[in-house]
Amino acid sequence: MSMAEIDSATLMMAIQAIDEVIGRLTEATVDEDSADPNDQVALMDYRKAARRLEDAYAKVCEVELDLPPYDELVNYD
Repeated sequence: MSMAEIDSATLMMAIQAIDEVIGRLTEATVDEDSADPNDQVALMDYRKAARRLEDAYAKVCEVELDLPPYDELVNYD
């Protein structure tokens, strides 16, 4: 799978936006018994997207050495 070229600022914003959604879904699914199954599926999908974005970010960081570490962009994993 190839990724369309996007600039590093846009990639960082996407990482942070996905991370925010992961945080909300994590809180919504804390109690697995009462959690909405759709939220649980969405959380898995967003975590998968986050891993892909992390891989893309690692590649960008090989070229742009002044970017912050990935861990500084996210609160949830």
